Amino acid sequence: MLHEFFLLTDIPNAVLALPDTDNFTTENPAEGISVITVTQLENKVQVRVTGVDNAPTVTAGFGDPVTYGVQIRTNL
Repeated sequence: MLHEFFLLTDIPNAVLALPDTDNFTTENPAEGISVITVTQLENKVQVRVTGVDNAPTVTAGFGDPVTYGVQIRTNL
């Protein structure tokens, strides 16, 4: 049986500012992370971080100008 270990975060009232698409995916961006996908939905941006061996945990914060920062820890 295949298990996916992921964390899903919705950022309300946000816009993903990419020139020609409404999503972004990167594979194997860091040790312990297999995929990060960022998608523009109706009135929010959704971030999905998929771990290799377990679900990642994050701490998130907003700054000025508004940015979204994530610290990923896969060693639970």
